[in-house]
Parts: sequence; C-alpha cells; structure tokens
Amino acid sequence: MAPEAPVLAIEDVSMDFGTVQALRDVWVDVLAGQIHGLIGANGSGKSTLVKIMSGVQAPTSGTLRFAGETYSDLTPPARANALGVRVVHQEAPVIDTLTVLESVAIFRGYERTAFGRIPWRKLRRNVRELLERMEVDVDVDELCAQVRPADRAGLALAIAMGDQFIAGGNPNAIRLLIVDEVTASIPDNETLQHLQRLRRIADGGVAVVMVTHRLGELDFADDVSVLRNGRLVYHQAGGPRRSIPELIAEMVPEPEDVSEVADVESGHRPVLTLWESSAPIEVAEVEREAGVEVLSLKGIAGSELRGVDLTARSGEVIGFVGVQHAGINELPLILSGSVPRQAGEIVVHGKKMGKRVTPAELIGAGLTTVPSDRLREGGVASISVAENVVLPDLRKYWHKRATYRSVVDGVIKALDVRPPQRTTKLGELSGGNQQKVLLGKWLALRPAILCLDDPTYGVDPAARELIFAAIKDAAQLGVCVLFFSTEPEQLVRLCDRVLILEQGVVAKELVGDDLNLQTVTESHAK
Repeated sequence: MAPEAPVLAIEDVSMDFGTVQALRDVWVDVLAGQIHGLIGANGSGKSTLVKIMSGVQAPTSGTLRFAGETYSDLTPPARANALGVRVVHQEAPVIDTLTVLESVAIFRGYERTAFGRIPWRKLRRNVRELLERMEVDVDVDELCAQVRPADRAGLALAIAMGDQFIAGGNPNAIRLLIVDEVTASIPDNETLQHLQRLRRIADGGVAVVMVTHRLGELDFADDVSVLRNGRLVYHQAGGPRRSIPELIAEMVPEPEDVSEVADVESGHRPVLTLWESSAPIEVAEVEREAGVEVLSLKGIAGSELRGVDLTARSGEVIGFVGVQHAGINELPLILSGSVPRQAGEIVVHGKKMGKRVTPAELIGAGLTTVPSDRLREGGVASISVAENVVLPDLRKYWHKRATYRSVVDGVIKALDVRPPQRTTKLGELSGGNQQKVLLGKWLALRPAILCLDDPTYGVDPAARELIFAAIKDAAQLGVCVLFFSTEPEQLVRLCDRVLILEQGVVAKELVGDDLNLQTVTESHAK
C-alpha cells in the first residue's frame, strides 16, 4: 500500500532577503493526523518557513505541494486560508477589555438580523458550544484579561479551528494548523492541557505544525525537524526519539558558523566584552563594589500590589515569582515608570523617586528595565538595530559618530546579534535576536539596576544561554539584577534569592537550601 501523500510538502525551498539567505534547500513533509515538531535556534529560519507555509511570503525558489496540487507559493494569506491553512501565534487574538464572547465573535464573525441587530442569545449559545467542544473551560462573559494563559491559548485555537468543531461546520475545511510558539506565554504547569488539545485536533485528521522552544513538548510530536542556519539538518519520522541534549546539539551551529562571542560555555563574558569594546555611555555615577545598597522599596502599592518591601544590593540577582494577579506583572511596570504606584517609596542609589516618576528619571538614576513585550514596550520594530540601541539617550550621541558606531557594534558583537548589521530593522529579526538588541541597549548604559521581565519569553535555547551569561556577568560587574520569570528552573539556576509574591505582598523569601526547584515550582503553581 502506497504511503499517504502529505498535506503539505516543502520541496527544495530557499528564501533570500538581499544578501541574507534565510532558508537554503529545505525539504519538509507534513502529514494528516500528525503533529510535526519544528525546532531551531532563533535566526535558524523557523519564522520564515512558517510565513511561507501560511502564505505571508513567497519563497525565492522551490515548490510547495498542498493537498496534491503544486504551487510556487501560497500567497496571499487569504489564499492559504481558503486552501485550509490556519495559524495560531504566540499572542492570542483576543482583546483584554472585551469578554470572551465578544472577542470570539469579533475574530470568528457573527450573524446579524434583518434589522442589523446581533442575536446575542444565539451567539452566546454557539460560542459556549464551541468552547465546550474544544474543552476550554471559561465563562463566555468573563473579561479576556482575566483568562489564564492556557485558556487564552485554547481561545486562540477555538477561533482558528471553529469550523472543525461547531455544529454544522465543515470538518474538512481545515487541513493544516500551524501553532507558532503558543506555549511561550504558558506556565509549565498549564502546558499539558494545550498539548492535549493539539493532539485531539491532529487525531481529527488535521496536519499540525508545532513550532516550539520547549523541547520536552516534542514528546507529543510524531515527526521532528530541526533547522540550523536556514538548513534542515535533522528529521525524525516516528521511531526512537533523540534525547533533548542531542536535539540541542543539532540546533547549535557548527564551529565554523559560531562567532567567538556566542561561546558562552567557554567563559565568554558578554557584558564585560560590551563595556570594554564600546565607548562609555553611563547614565549615572554608579557604585560597582558588591554589596552596596542600590535600591530600596517600601510599601509599594498599586492595583494589585498591597505593600512590597525590598532592599537590593549591587551584584545581587534577585528573582521574583508569583501567580497572575499577585502583583508579579505590575511590579516591573512600576519599576520602569510605565505605571504609577499608588503608594510607597522608591529610592534608587540614594535618590528618592517622586510618586509620578517618569521612565526617563528612573533611567537617569540608573534603573533600567527590559519589558516582557519586546515590540510593544521594549523597542520600535520599524527602525533599525542601531536606532533602537541609541534611543534611550540620543543627546549623548549628537555629533559623536565614532561613539555611536562603537556602542552599536559593541552590542552586536558582544551579544551575537544576527544578522550582524546595524541597519536591519528590529522587527525583521527573530525573537531571540530582538531580545539581544534590547538587553544590549540597556546594558550599554552601564546601569546600577537591571530589571528583566521574563527575558527568555519565546527565546531559543542558544539565545537563552547567552542571556543567562549576560545576567551572571552583569552581576559580577556590580549590577543588581531583578529577574522576573515564569520558569522555576531559571530562577533556581540564576538567583541569589527569590521573593514569592502572593496577594500583592512578599509572602516568603527563598535563599540557601530553601531555594530549590521543588519549592519555587510549588510557589509558582499556587
């Protein structure tokens, strides 16, 4: 019996962006009823391949075979959608200020009566039925902002896959589902539910491409493909699965492809490299001696915080963990000046900050923040890497071309930004390389305090290790690092102490033997 033809066959596909070759001679088959895991370091070509599969971009060369038909490309996205391709991205297509019912209706469409009115009762019944069939246990009248991450991912799947599950829908309308780093925003203890939903979708005959950086999720995959530097370097179809260390080894570039600054395991110090190779652009006179008090928080309160106290010293890495609505998301916003505190005192390096302190004032005092949302809050997608790096204080670069180039090139080299070009727009980089640029931007200012809000969100293992090396190096150089993370393993690995936030206050401090994976995981799961 002849093997079943793939739903999508990528044949000898290459993609060039000017002189940059994002994909080179890639071959991938995606089969109906199976989950195909797609992994690779940031910059490996995963995002480009997803865009080709979903009709966003046309390849420079190669062939696509979809459902037995041959195409040079699937553009535009509306054409791919009509063929039966659906894509679910990291961010769920919901609006926080609307209810679940309203968001699903907006993104899936809704009926109107002859008089233009919305039949709300029927709409509510249909959405409830869809969510029940998808096993998404949320109240349709709940605000999307209050929905936990795993269920937000479930809503995204329901919006994309509704035709497959609603009564009277066309179960054959959807042939290929691409989920692109959806679990990046989901805590570890909630990912299983999402992966089980993907398995049910695949069992219904849909071909599923699962792009992920969490290699443990590949246990749910039938096939696995690894991209490295734009090439398909490994493919496994069924049979024994390679171990996670072996898969990581496939993802890591060959020696001739690795720049000297990427070798974080051989003692590379990215922050020291940056500071030594670039002209100093220091925002404040900073005490670098370890153990000096650089930050004091007293009674910090906001919409979720109820009175947070903290004394932080130079050279410390302090972790923060807590469930949603415990204040864990609000504290970094207050420390960045993005959200005003309702009460409490902030003292940075001996300087008391006003209640309506601005981001510029905090930066000037030596407190810098890398926010969790790279492109909405951290950088400007439409401008170049160089412009993003110098954006915090353009005046210091006025008529100082040599300083400008020194700092930008220092960030690119020390943090191994790829492609290593000043003029590349930030939005054109992979997520990991965007994060490197934003981290380097603030480290170039040589701050006293560096606040990191989930810095490895959606970042591949290689880039993650470089970020870890930068955190350790910054602390060694006297920077106080405030590290907010949804990954217990990272907190245990990097932090000198971890503060547990519950109901808006610091409920417990973990240090020494108490700072272990089990304790942090339990605190995160409460």
